[in-house]
Amino acid sequence: MNPFAVLVLQSDNTAAQAAALAIIGTFWLLFLVIGLLIAAFLIYCLWRILEKAGFPGALALLNLIPLGHVVLLIWLAFAEWPVLQRANTGTQAMTAVR
Repeated sequence: MNPFAVLVLQSDNTAAQAAALAIIGTFWLLFLVIGLLIAAFLIYCLWRILEKAGFPGALALLNLIPLGHVVLLIWLAFAEWPVLQRANTGTQAMTAVR
């Protein structure tokens, strides 16, 4: 805990205690809101990347599960990407036409 908060909470001044708790509570609420906004933005970005690779964007929600991002990263590294499969199929079809 913050040393300032410990000193204030140990005093007998209830107004000072209330002010310190209000400041600490506001700080943590702001910290939580900013953290959630950053997490939501990162999940949105990963959702878009997965859709561009040809996978369902909902796989981005694996990041909400502890160690889910590691599983997703390993799976993406070794999976056959649908986008690349479609690109290879299109290239082979064009080569056959020539």
